[in-house]
Amino acid sequence: MSGTDVRRIVMTFVWGQTNIGDAAITPGTLAHLKRHFPDAQLTIISGSSAGTERYEASRRYLESATECEVLPNPFSEMTDADELGIFFQACQFERESTRFFRTLYKVSPRVAQAFLEADLVYFNSGMTLTYNNRGMPGVTKRLLVNWMPIMLAGQLGVPCVLWGQSCGPLDWPGPELAQEYLPKCTAITTRETESLRFLQEDLGVRGPHLAFAPDTTIYFDRRDDAWADAFMTKHNLTSGQFLTAIIRTFAWWGRKLEGERLERHMDAIAGAIERWVSETGLPVVIAPECLREIPRAEEFLLPRLSEKTLDKCVFMNEFWLPDQARSLYTHTRVMMSMELHSIILALPEGIPVVHPYFDEMGPKTWMVRDAGFEDFLFDIDRTDGGVIGDALIRAHGDRDALSKKALEATKRFQTAGDEQIERLKSLL
Repeated sequence: MSGTDVRRIVMTFVWGQTNIGDAAITPGTLAHLKRHFPDAQLTIISGSSAGTERYEASRRYLESATECEVLPNPFSEMTDADELGIFFQACQFERESTRFFRTLYKVSPRVAQAFLEADLVYFNSGMTLTYNNRGMPGVTKRLLVNWMPIMLAGQLGVPCVLWGQSCGPLDWPGPELAQEYLPKCTAITTRETESLRFLQEDLGVRGPHLAFAPDTTIYFDRRDDAWADAFMTKHNLTSGQFLTAIIRTFAWWGRKLEGERLERHMDAIAGAIERWVSETGLPVVIAPECLREIPRAEEFLLPRLSEKTLDKCVFMNEFWLPDQARSLYTHTRVMMSMELHSIILALPEGIPVVHPYFDEMGPKTWMVRDAGFEDFLFDIDRTDGGVIGDALIRAHGDRDALSKKALEATKRFQTAGDEQIERLKSLL
């Protein structure tokens, strides 16, 4: 089979709608795949089970802009119904795969048929295959569910690509799954060079199929300019004359940061915002990347800001879509984000970025370094608001040059992704 023979693609997974980064990944993927496989029929499998609001929300969002079918996650349903049996089949997959497939067919004939007919299985950008579970309950189950499409593709002999992955230290059963199934993939790309190094050096994965390619959010092209214009009018914001600030107060798998460490993080962010307002006199939009961060910002960030600074802040207390975020980010002067995907949405708009991060956020952070913004990358556990504030003022003063750098990084990333899709075609 050649790349031009690819007619049916199964894509896993859609990650959800309560995080604009998760929500933007799949539309970005679709835009990229449709450009390179214009005649292919795509079947999309959600990360969420049938009947859940997470599944229905992502299905509605994607079906508003694509004709692709979005199916619920059958692997979660299978595991929920017979956890011990499915775990046994997964551990003995070569011997038990027929029984596994029969169960899959009973749960979702459409997904089973899609795998049988697929010319390519495409695993979406993320860090869901090689998570360190950090002792969190239920994570091993979730990890195994995420590996199941790759295991199934390998057993059926369907070419499989893992796209834009981030990879880090593994707990069981991660090492066993990685050693068994990664070498069987037709191609693997990582969304930052640190994960590429991890696969090659720490896991010892070899082959011509390893390369860098960006998180597919870089191809996200949906917009809602009318919403952004109305938002700016309502809050008296001028294009190019405000800071966008985004916090993160959660670590792995929804674990909250608490206590003194969280206090120090928020002190640093508040200090940087105070410095911005004091030095520039420009307003700040405090925006969420994740729904769960709205009440956390209200509880832990806003009380740290002076009355004078609060008067210059617009606090978004309602969640939004990535379409709206992309359009508003177009107008920001500088972005300070503890989350990665808002940064990826901002780079194609030529927006300078400042990225405070902490270790549990994983290696995806290093995409900022790959974009050429290493001088604006700060471990928030080892710095303070003064240093981050200095970076904001530098970005404000050097905006034109940094805007050019952001656009160059976008072009470099998108070109790398296009090259890897063409390379994938040659491997099929």
